Amino acid sequence: MKPPDRSQCPPRRNGKGEEDEDTQKFKPCRRYGLFAADSDPNKLQKRLSDEDGKYLDGYYASICEYSEICKHCGGRPAHIDTVIIAVDGACRGNGSLKPEASYGVFVKEKSLLNISSRIPDSEDAPPPTNQIIELWAAYFGIKTAIRLKESVGKKLSLVVIKADSEYVVKGMTDWIGKWKNNGWKTAKGGPVTNRDMFEILQTAVDFAARRGVKIEFWHVRREFNQEADELANLAFDNSFSAELRKTLI
Repeated sequence: MKPPDRSQCPPRRNGKGEEDEDTQKFKPCRRYGLFAADSDPNKLQKRLSDEDGKYLDGYYASICEYSEICKHCGGRPAHIDTVIIAVDGACRGNGSLKPEASYGVFVKEKSLLNISSRIPDSEDAPPPTNQIIELWAAYFGIKTAIRLKESVGKKLSLVVIKADSEYVVKGMTDWIGKWKNNGWKTAKGGPVTNRDMFEILQTAVDFAARRGVKIEFWHVRREFNQEADELANLAFDNSFSAELRKTLI
């Protein structure tokens, strides 16, 4: 199929329909309200093509599904200064004496920035849990965003960390401000679990902002985060096919 002619299309960039408030929660369009995690997020992301600039060719960017359709190509505008990075953590034997942990970071197919890695055991650290590993996955996703920013420069201004962990996304959007204002105490007055990891994540977010890229977090259901999930599990075993390996890493 011949690709649409986009020579007459208006520029694709952030703008109409975006949330103006300063928040770490990804809100693609005001018309969505609070976008439901059980909706199809594929409607809100789009692969950038050469017409969008080769510096981001193949990366996934956010779109506003209800934005005005371009009369020239029939498509909806993608945000060429935004990239979506998917992350996921895996913990086998969670709660056992010797759990195994890994994480995956998915940027795009065959990207050198994709990560599939085990987290080594440490005598100085507590045994990994599902929550801790998901937090580490988000951390390495932010580090990847910073590396991407350094490679493409000022054309990238927003990276969306897509995760299927509600704990991570709500922790970094809905809860962390309340925790800090409450002296790192929960609403019930108890200490915040995994406070050190949330502080590490916020430090990484702040560092990325100083480098010129804003980090936002997006919660999706697990079936919409398969690439990062496969990368996380790929670190455990070699059961994946050669074709899948070639696609993901």
